[in-house]
Amino acid sequence: MLNIISDYLEPVSYFTYLGSILSYSRNRTLNFRYKILLGYYFIGGVLLFIATMLTSNIVIYDLMFLLTSVSLGVYFYSTLLSLRKKLITIWICSTEVIYYVLNNIVFKSSPLFDSTGYAILSTGIVIMIFMYMHQILTNVSDESLWLNFEFWFVASLMIYFLGSFIIFLTFNYLTRKILPDELYSLENRHLLDAVWGVHNVLLFLGSLLTLGSVLWISSHKKSPSS
Repeated sequence: MLNIISDYLEPVSYFTYLGSILSYSRNRTLNFRYKILLGYYFIGGVLLFIATMLTSNIVIYDLMFLLTSVSLGVYFYSTLLSLRKKLITIWICSTEVIYYVLNNIVFKSSPLFDSTGYAILSTGIVIMIFMYMHQILTNVSDESLWLNFEFWFVASLMIYFLGSFIIFLTFNYLTRKILPDELYSLENRHLLDAVWGVHNVLLFLGSLLTLGSVLWISSHKKSPSS
């Protein structure tokens, strides 16, 4: 069971997100930011599925860092209305891309999970999430917040990136701690799998929240009392 959670739940979560956004987009105009999300979750899901079959998947996670930074950055840029917020989004994404180039091309990255990079990534995305939340709270509309797909999707990102921050920050350190032969026991490897499993559960919960929001919005729209 632990192997399924630590190895396969991540691509399953991405494809759940993909299916949720496809379902929501059905019979609606597929605008640019939804196309970005569909591309992101499809490519990400395929990459993460490939990662489950590799002995060393660090290159995949380095690519996922860049893919996530650019895709979610473009999504938030197209969603945010304020010029200042858009400029902050550009600055965040540019910083992350520069970090990726320096870490993976110029100086060559460590063959272990890049905790620093993912901590920077999650911090940047959480800042963009709070900018979006500030936007919807200061721009009141007639539309119910509970029927706003964008709100639920961003909330799911908050659950994942806020919850996973400590895991991102410490995973490289924990890996280095158990790498010496005398510590690289089956028990310690299972402990590392369990830590990553918590990360995958958070991602899966976020994807379920998005799927649930699509079902909720769809059923409410069809309700005679809506």
